[in-house]
Amino acid sequence: MRFENAPSCPVQRPQSPRPLVLRASAVCAGALGFLSVGSAFAGACDHPYFANAGTFTYRTTAAGQVITTTSTIKLSGNTVTVNGETSGQAYNVVYDCRGGQISIRAGSQQKTAMIMSSVPPASQWKNGFVWKSAATIGSMTSQTTNRIVGSEQVTTPAGTFQALKVQSSTSMDISKMFKGQKVPPEMAKSMKDVQTTAWYAKGVGVVKQVSPNSSLELIKVSR
Repeated sequence: MRFENAPSCPVQRPQSPRPLVLRASAVCAGALGFLSVGSAFAGACDHPYFANAGTFTYRTTAAGQVITTTSTIKLSGNTVTVNGETSGQAYNVVYDCRGGQISIRAGSQQKTAMIMSSVPPASQWKNGFVWKSAATIGSMTSQTTNRIVGSEQVTTPAGTFQALKVQSSTSMDISKMFKGQKVPPEMAKSMKDVQTTAWYAKGVGVVKQVSPNSSLELIKVSR
């Protein structure tokens, strides 16, 4: 996933009533909604620029809706467990970090929902550093280029943080979902080079994130 800096789903409502198009839009929206907050916890499991211990509350604004998510994160060896609630719905996600990748299990049956690249070590997180990341969610894949462009002071309802500013460009491929059919041009176009900017505070994780269609900010943190 960037899913590493997850962008909001850029897909516009399709004009065609075809179930496959509607399903693709729904999967994209659901996956990237999950990633918006999930990216805050999906570091190398024990990484100073990613949240891995404590309770974090985020507010996401997208498509005219405001969603609040509260998550409690626990770190144990190569595993990060996240238990939380979004709009009254409880969820459980487990990040397992081994072999240079992160597998993400979710739901009551803890099936693998996503596989993504591991995050570069903190020693490389300096102004000008560039890295690429990839992710797979079912039949959907993504490729992202991330660049640290500086350090800024960022204020959110949770406080004021000195944070690294990371700009990301993500392209998604959902062609396999269409099983040989052509992806609608507007949908395909909207999934190319989606720009996201996120601010990472050391010892906290993502404190703010913006993309063309959504925004996310940390509103409360407790240890």
